[in-house]
Amino acid sequence: MKIDLDVIEKLLFESDYSAWNIGKETGLTRQTVLRYRNKQADYLNMKLANAIKLIDYYNKKEDEIKMKELIIEQLNNTFEDLKENGICEEKEDFKELSDWYYEPETESVYYVESGMEYSGDDKTAYYLGQTEGFKFINF
Repeated sequence: MKIDLDVIEKLLFESDYSAWNIGKETGLTRQTVLRYRNKQADYLNMKLANAIKLIDYYNKKEDEIKMKELIIEQLNNTFEDLKENGICEEKEDFKELSDWYYEPETESVYYVESGMEYSGDDKTAYYLGQTEGFKFINF
């Protein structure tokens, strides 16, 4: 594994990730993360294991952001399909509460009226959130 100092610097000095969250997910103490952030400890001399944990954490978070962006794009495409097929005219017409699922096998999104059981074929699908009027009210 290549130790990318740019990634460590982005995480410590440019990101909005809290020291508490970084510590919780990497196993580092919050104090250790804060010492690096406040330059009370030289991050260039950190243990290799800590550097790897920080890089892995940052990459995982970046992957999650990319996945959310992909899912939002797919949701918008699904809405366009609904519109093209005459199911609804505008986003505002989509007023029912809906539960949305992501199906990794087909890389697609699936929605059902809120409260209905997921009935898709992809058993690895997972819950994304709920919309009302095509606005996410939880995600």
